[in-house]
Parts: sequence; structure tokens; C-alpha cells
Amino acid sequence: MARYREETQTKKLKGTYRKSRELKAPEALEPFTEIPAAPVDLPELARHVWNTTGAELVKNSILTNIDIPLFKSYCYQCFVIAEAQQHLETEGFTIMLTNTKKQSYPAKSPWISILNDAVQLANRLGSQFGLNPLSRQKLNFKDAEKEKDALAEYMNWQNL
Repeated sequence: MARYREETQTKKLKGTYRKSRELKAPEALEPFTEIPAAPVDLPELARHVWNTTGAELVKNSILTNIDIPLFKSYCYQCFVIAEAQQHLETEGFTIMLTNTKKQSYPAKSPWISILNDAVQLANRLGSQFGLNPLSRQKLNFKDAEKEKDALAEYMNWQNL
């Protein structure tokens, strides 16, 4: 499991700071304070995902202006997943095909491949926003109080 990156100030306090290893953070983007309106070209189910998931992302200060196209793609893939599941429920997992000799045989429904592709893409896009447990860990959310307590504990240890 990967370790969390320590902040520059903590490294300076510990004496492990090296200027050559410092990572330059990109300019901070301002997260949305409220969910933007769902694009009108999204289907109704995708707009529902936009409003529910987007509200959580805004609450956690994750969603910014440049994230909108990726988030829109995520919402659309959720719609594709629901559509594929609906087709599989009504039509079944196999379809009957007829070859050139007029013989019929069962074959895998193309909706299975559509569903699999949509699930993989939604998972990949969702992980960019911390929508699965592993990616939430990688986003490095820290509780500010715990961080202050850890720093205070370290400072007290230094003063002993």
C-alpha cells in the first residue's frame, strides 16, 4: 500500500526536506460550492446520477470546472449500464443467429459486451473522482484535526 505524501512543512520539521525532491503543485482550482445544472443532452437517468453523485462531490470539494466533461462521461456511462441491463433482462443473455445454411444457433447477446465496456469505463472515470474505496485513499483526504494533533504530538516529542 502506498504511503501518504507528507507536506513540505512536516518534512522541514523532521529534517527530511530536500528542495530537489519537492513537487511543484499545479495551481489550485476553485471547487464548486453548489452542483452545476445537469447538461440538457444527458438522458434522465444520467441527470439523476449527475445530481446525486455530483452533490456528494461538491460537498467534499472535489468537483471543479475542468472536471465537468469527465463527470458528464461518467454519468452517461451509468445510463448505458442501466440500458444494457434492461435489454438483457427483457431479451436474455443469448440471441438466435442464422448462418448462411439457414441453421439457427444461440450466441452471446451484444448487450453483454456493451454492459462490460460501460462498467469498465464508468469504473475508470469514477476512480478519478474517488468513487471507489481505493481511489478515495489515493486522493489523500485527511482530517484537519487529526493532522494538527499529529503535528502537536510530534512537537511535544521534540521538546522532551
